[in-house]
Amino acid sequence: MPDVQQGQGSSGITKALDIRRPGDFNNEDISDGSQMSLSFSGRDPNFYAFNLEIMKDENMKNEIEDCLNYKFITPKLLERALTRKAFANEQGQRGLSSENQEIFCTLGDAVLKTVLIDLLIRSGVTTPDMITRRKIELEREENLAAIARKIDIGPYIRLGKGETKHNASEQPYVLAETLEAIIGAVFLDGGYECAEERIKEWFCGLY
Repeated sequence: MPDVQQGQGSSGITKALDIRRPGDFNNEDISDGSQMSLSFSGRDPNFYAFNLEIMKDENMKNEIEDCLNYKFITPKLLERALTRKAFANEQGQRGLSSENQEIFCTLGDAVLKTVLIDLLIRSGVTTPDMITRRKIELEREENLAAIARKIDIGPYIRLGKGETKHNASEQPYVLAETLEAIIGAVFLDGGYECAEERIKEWFCGLY
């Protein structure tokens, strides 16, 4: 795999918190790899649950960034790009703030169109009519979904309960919209050049 690209500026990679501290627990028993029993010494167990959740989120962020071949300076942009409206609405009903991917989809669509037109011109397509036809073909829902499957973003999409029940992460329109949202997030995080590099990599051999 080529070196993972990172946006301009600081690394932005949030370090996972180490939950094992001297004196925090007296006894640890790991039997089958899935069960862990802890005896705490004056520390609220919720402290550990909170840190374990942070570590889980950090691991997932690293995995999806590996799939994208891009490290986010601002991880919240990636989180939003992966968040469907249904999931965000359900979080809101629980009193939790969550922004959905819709605006990022619109932004990503615009960035994608611009980059594809530029790539087509550079590849020798010269007439407006041919550029339009080739661009429409490249950005078809089925094509975007195929690219999303290739880079394996489906498992990381944050779906509503109904969407999860119907395996929406495998639906072409969900994959296509999420890919566009990720392009928008990369653009906001690292600028046009970073988004362009990702698009060139993902569409390599297609234009």
